[in-house]
Amino acid sequence: MALAQPHAHWERPVPRGWQWASLLLPLAVVLALIARMHQADPPPAIDARTDAADNRFGLPVERRRAIYAEIASHHDQWLAYGARFADPWSQHDDYANHVSRHVHYLTGVHGLGHEVLFLIYDEGIRRHWPDPDGKVLPGHWVVLKPRTVED
Repeated sequence: MALAQPHAHWERPVPRGWQWASLLLPLAVVLALIARMHQADPPPAIDARTDAADNRFGLPVERRRAIYAEIASHHDQWLAYGARFADPWSQHDDYANHVSRHVHYLTGVHGLGHEVLFLIYDEGIRRHWPDPDGKVLPGHWVVLKPRTVED
C-alpha cells in the first residue's frame, strides 16, 4: 500500500502584495542601517601628545608601562606558536595575530580602545621598555613574503 504524498501548494500564485513586501522589506532594512551609520558620531580623537608629567592618552607612564608589560609578557609564547610555520613572515604574521587577540581581550579589562592599546604597545617598543623578564622586544617587521602551497 503506497503512502499518499502530501500535496504541495507551489502552483498557487503568490499575491502581488507579498511579492512587493518580500522585495521592499530587505531594502528598507538596508536603508535604515545606512541611515543609522550616517547618524552615528565619529569616535573621539585620540590625544597622543605627551605632557610634562609624561602622561599620554590620559594615562600616566606607570600605567602605560604596566599595560605594555601585560602584552609583552607573552612574547616568547607567541613566537613559539608561530614556529610551526617555515618562513619568517608567516611566523611574524601569526605573532601579530596573537598580539591582536590579546589587545582585544585587554580592551575589556582596561576599558580602553584598541587604538590606545596598540599605541601603548608601539610606545613600549619604541622606548625600549623591558618586558617582565627584563628583555627588550625587537622593533622590526619581517619583510612580506606571500605564502606558497608548500607553506
